Amino acid sequence: MTCFSLPWYAAIGVAAGLAAGLPDIAAIFIGVVGPTAGRFLIDITAGKSAKQFVRGEWFVGTAVLTSIVYLVCFKYFGMTQWPATLIAFAVGFFFRLAAIWFLWEEPLPHVPDQVKGEVKPRVSLKEKMKPGWEPEYD
Repeated sequence: MTCFSLPWYAAIGVAAGLAAGLPDIAAIFIGVVGPTAGRFLIDITAGKSAKQFVRGEWFVGTAVLTSIVYLVCFKYFGMTQWPATLIAFAVGFFFRLAAIWFLWEEPLPHVPDQVKGEVKPRVSLKEKMKPGWEPEYD
């Protein structure tokens, strides 16, 4: 579901920032903070790990990419809000979907082995879509 909702909120955040007369970098910041802070609250209230802290999710990176694409389409290519939103959404949606499908890893800071702990292997969306796949529960 985040493949669908994240790019929408990011594009709308940038549009709101630009409409308020904010500089480009501030509008991108609004486009990143809006959807990521909202998802953080949803995950925490549901008792789950926030997407921002899940290894390899490309969650914040998708919001940044979508925000930049919207800004470029709207401000520098002169598109109206709807075409710029649809293009930014498509780029963000397919990027996030590909990241989950192919298990693309976000760059992470170096963490000492003593602190890292056990790292569970991730399962790609491609594997989850196969018939008969069942999640493993601890």
